[in-house]
Amino acid sequence: MFLPNEVAEQLRAKKCASPTLAVRALGDVNGAAGEAHVIAAPPQLVVVSRRLGSDWQTTLHELVEVTGLSVEGTAPERRLVWTVAECTYDVAIPSYSSGPAEEMCTLWLKTRQLAGKDLSVKAKEKMAPKVDLIPDELSPVLVLSAALQAMLQADDLVCEEELRLVERLIERPAMIEQGGVLLRALGVDGLLARLGEGVLDEPQKQCLLANLYELAMVDGRLRSTEVTLLDKFRETLGVDRERCMTLEQVLRTKNDLSVFSY
Repeated sequence: MFLPNEVAEQLRAKKCASPTLAVRALGDVNGAAGEAHVIAAPPQLVVVSRRLGSDWQTTLHELVEVTGLSVEGTAPERRLVWTVAECTYDVAIPSYSSGPAEEMCTLWLKTRQLAGKDLSVKAKEKMAPKVDLIPDELSPVLVLSAALQAMLQADDLVCEEELRLVERLIERPAMIEQGGVLLRALGVDGLLARLGEGVLDEPQKQCLLANLYELAMVDGRLRSTEVTLLDKFRETLGVDRERCMTLEQVLRTKNDLSVFSY
């Protein structure tokens, strides 16, 4: 889970508990221009936001006092909606944040239930176990979407460049969301197992691995967790290590713009 330094500072200043889930919104609360982060830091729901041209504002809600929290709409128009003291707020969220947002809703529901708070019929329905449907045959682009999101989660440092690259490679928000569902259902090891069943042809294998390397290195470095995951994909896909070392060196050269000193 990644939080910008300014947001983490706001949490420390308010002496919040360690965050367990965070969703970065597309703009400020209720559609205003700006930036917002909705964070689960039990026992609180924390909203850190700033309107364009304004300072950061931090709002704390006790999870048990939040009377509604849900993900509404369909990709790409998804919104995280919460209600406190009969006031309703919402933020637009990107498709790749749907998973963490749903987990946040589940955490809230369980917190309310443990506290003995009444749940609406709609909330009780959400408490029912959800089974992600895994298609018998995986399309290559669905596998690509899931694999890219697995690489995004290889460490806790997700940067804007990584998110933009995923959105550029998987142009359809619905496919990003479906890839996230597949990854949550299978897990990384399950996804690798399905890859080992011959889902991709040789050109697709090469392209997938090249884009995983590009995503891992877009921030200018390869971390140990990323190297470990890349090795797992490489071994599963049967791509020669020497070829990957060449690819890594090409990407290092490409991304090292410091040689221009600007």
